[in-house]
Amino acid sequence: MSLGESTQRVKVEEFVDWVKGKKAGTDFCVTFHRNADPDAVASAVGVKELINSVNPSLRVHVVAPEGINLLSKALLTKLGIEEVILGPKDACLCNYFVVVDTSTLSQLGDLSESVRSRQYAIIDHHEVNELIAEAVKALYDPYRPSASELVIRLLSFVRMRPPREVLTLLIAGILFDTKFLKLADEHTFESLIWAMKLGGDYQKAQSILSSKEVSRAEKIAVLKGLSRSGLYTLNKEWLVAVTCVGSNESSVLKALIEAGADIALAIARRKEHNRVSVRVSKNFLKQVNPSVAAEITKYLGETLGGEGGGHGGAAGALINAKATSKEVLKVLKEFFESKGFKLRVLEEGRWLRECD
Repeated sequence: MSLGESTQRVKVEEFVDWVKGKKAGTDFCVTFHRNADPDAVASAVGVKELINSVNPSLRVHVVAPEGINLLSKALLTKLGIEEVILGPKDACLCNYFVVVDTSTLSQLGDLSESVRSRQYAIIDHHEVNELIAEAVKALYDPYRPSASELVIRLLSFVRMRPPREVLTLLIAGILFDTKFLKLADEHTFESLIWAMKLGGDYQKAQSILSSKEVSRAEKIAVLKGLSRSGLYTLNKEWLVAVTCVGSNESSVLKALIEAGADIALAIARRKEHNRVSVRVSKNFLKQVNPSVAAEITKYLGETLGGEGGGHGGAAGALINAKATSKEVLKVLKEFFESKGFKLRVLEEGRWLRECD
């Protein structure tokens, strides 16, 4: 059983041939964005299995720029996948890279320079991807809601039968990035059926993802993020919430969207850069702009010295560490004005003071 549209088949074949053509003993490193989620980790493990299958003479490593998140760790542990994940200091091993589920060089953190200096291939699904231009091979499909589906497309093309636990991990990657199939289409279900027919355990993947325990630190981060938030309106119709956080951006943004924000932004300050994460409600995506989060982060990166990208509903940017909160707000106003919106203050909140 082979999956995928004909337009993608040639790119799949080219990627496989590229791997097959490498000399014995060559070190391949599969990597992904910092704090990697289940889709990124599943994709990397799946690609490692593929490379080991089509060219067993290669040495393949998974390298995490700045670790993987707690849910990804739980998946690997509960599925019994004893994956040795290296850090950026081990990048000297790598002759070639395969970068999965990553749209910008800055998302690779400490590994960015190593990837830039070597040949790399891309497997990604984000609406905005700035790495493709320099990639030697790219399996890129912004219409796929998860990178794991692209990896399954590769595995099905070579008619490979991965271990059951890897298939289950790939199912978990799909479930995570499709928000438990809310973003799925017919091709997503084809990928799931393929993985399940070969032994992947859908129920187990779902159970592990659903059993996430919220730590006390995460609860505190969410409550602090909500309490600092500033609230704005777009043309007196849509609500925009902006806050600053120290960690757990995803959980804070999810809480803001669930509380009623149509667009939510969280700023996390670091010594080397400021990280801006954006989430958008389904209503805004459907009624106004299906790619707005990616557009916001790209504009922030270009205007404030950095880079950004991602999905229409979820994206991130790394900007200059010296950029102030007022500068971020000014750029946001400029962005929305360019789209025909007026951003007005409803409740300023504490974020402008506490983010600097």
